[in-house]
Amino acid sequence: MVKALSKIIAIPLLSYCLVLAYLVVAQRSIIFVPSPPGATTPANYGLSYETVAIPVGTEGSLSAWWIKHAEMESKPTVVYCHGNGGTLSSYAYVARIFYDLGWNALIFDYRGYGTSSAPQELSEESVSKDADRAYRWVLERVPEQRVVIWGHSLGGAIAARLASQHSPAGLILEGAFPSLLQMAKARYPLFPIREFMLKDSFDTARYLKDQTFPKLFLHAERDEIIPLSLGEELYAAAPLPKQQLIIKGVGHNDFPSVHEQYDYTIQSIVAEWISLSSPSPNESK
Repeated sequence: MVKALSKIIAIPLLSYCLVLAYLVVAQRSIIFVPSPPGATTPANYGLSYETVAIPVGTEGSLSAWWIKHAEMESKPTVVYCHGNGGTLSSYAYVARIFYDLGWNALIFDYRGYGTSSAPQELSEESVSKDADRAYRWVLERVPEQRVVIWGHSLGGAIAARLASQHSPAGLILEGAFPSLLQMAKARYPLFPIREFMLKDSFDTARYLKDQTFPKLFLHAERDEIIPLSLGEELYAAAPLPKQQLIIKGVGHNDFPSVHEQYDYTIQSIVAEWISLSSPSPNESK
């Protein structure tokens, strides 16, 4: 009887431990899920664009799209950090949205995604280095006081870290979370996940601490990937100046389908950031 009971207890306990071990050992393959390169481009949405390869030191290059207006230097420029899945082709319509807002845009794939070179291992350090190089590529072409960083999902943490290392006109975080630890706890509530188990931190809240550039937080009301509660936790932790928009009635990846409802508000906010960031005529003399 005792042996039989022990077996009944041991089997589910062993299964539980094995699943926990898998989550720890395979965590980067769970976090980073690049898709094969796709065929869709901004041209599918009637938009001209330039395909560029951005060198990353001696470690290969990033595939990117550079979308610009004729009066490039007078327009805001957005550097877009996408999430943990997809590739450039997934964001062709996003490029169209940015252009229609009156912005230049750089949309890039991290190494290991799409046709970008492959790093030794995908990690927070590798994607952060890639984002930094993409940002510096933009700064070689437009003044930083006209640059806004936009990060979606995991890209929100990458964007926040990038912004904390530079001086952008502002930062937009769409569907972001406070930290990878908080995200893991929300995703796997039955497991005792602790910080020491994680190889990467993606600590968005920490990157934003004491940062004085303006911030806009967007979060889908029905976000099924990163709960709205985590987005609100991040917003509460972030210092001023900050604003928040809850995207009504949609899920994690659905903002592009309803963007027109929010375009004017976002466009006005970014225009104000650019105005505040740009030097006055007297200062520029």
